[in-house]
Amino acid sequence: MTPTLTIQQLAEATDLSRTQIDQWISRGHFKPKNPAESGKARAFTVEDAVVLGALAELVRIGLTPTVASMHVHSVYAFTDDDALLVVSQGPDETGIADKEGKRALYYDPSNPATHGRIVRARDLAAIATDPKVRSMAVVNLSEVEKRVLKTAGAS
Repeated sequence: MTPTLTIQQLAEATDLSRTQIDQWISRGHFKPKNPAESGKARAFTVEDAVVLGALAELVRIGLTPTVASMHVHSVYAFTDDDALLVVSQGPDETGIADKEGKRALYYDPSNPATHGRIVRARDLAAIATDPKVRSMAVVNLSEVEKRVLKTAGAS
């Protein structure tokens, strides 16, 4: 049976208050898998907890909940390495190709593009040294998952 968490366990696993979780749900920053049922406590999935934990980590390092939630919808892991959520900023390739088939790059300093992706830990150095990457934030999803499973009693 897949473990579920109460809101109190979710709060402990993510180091958030129950109030903060409720606010992020009501503002649409966090969308749990299980719907709320009148008169019943909501059961949160492990994936919910990892998503919320990643969202909380991104907010702690300075992203707004609105921006962070754009990059944290679902999570997955790798069996051969830690999974990292990398949110980076920099030039973005447009959908318009030139005559040679190269995509144009643009950068608008007033509205810098951020891109979120899940990568293996061993691929982080290549991303960090990419000259197109202006800045980045990284969350170790594998560590978030370990905290969640420990709180859920499934470790």
